[in-house]
Amino acid sequence: MRKLLLSNILFITIFSLAKASTPDAIITLDPDAPFLTCANPTIMASTEAQTNVSYTWILGGSTGTGLDFLVDQPGQLILVAYDSVLDCENSMTITILEDFEEPVVSIFEPEVLNCSVQSISLDASFSIGGPDITFQWLDDTQSPIPGANDVILDNVTNPGKYYFVSLDNGNGCSTIDSVEVLEDFQIPVIDAG
Repeated sequence: MRKLLLSNILFITIFSLAKASTPDAIITLDPDAPFLTCANPTIMASTEAQTNVSYTWILGGSTGTGLDFLVDQPGQLILVAYDSVLDCENSMTITILEDFEEPVVSIFEPEVLNCSVQSISLDASFSIGGPDITFQWLDDTQSPIPGANDVILDNVTNPGKYYFVSLDNGNGCSTIDSVEVLEDFQIPVIDAG
């Protein structure tokens, strides 16, 4: 504070030492679900509350306000923090990624059950595997066949539809395909004559 005395009039000049600053704009994503997947088709983005600050979220054609924003598409997520007292704003942009890649499944056409072939193997060995991929064979009611969690299903003796499921445990995406096991036990007719 400074005092000036001029002609018996006292002027007081006040200088503000407070520095104006922009509000924080910090986006936080769930560390267990940082991007969009089959298991997490939506993720929650959030920020922390600040006094006199309002928040606007922008993602593609979607907008929202408040401390939280439900993300349901990939792209550039923008958070704008506006301080109504200081009349200033700040922003942060992050890229929302996605992983909806489904496992590749391929089942060979099986042999037909008949008098000479009474047990066959179902083969899905051309299906793409990996450390996070698990497999399961299902019966015609789509119930899991116990112990049938490999690409080969041995000792198939019953006709009908069999399903093969490949699950990527990393992103939660799965692919299911089916194959029909046919039978032909017709006794040939012999014409003696």
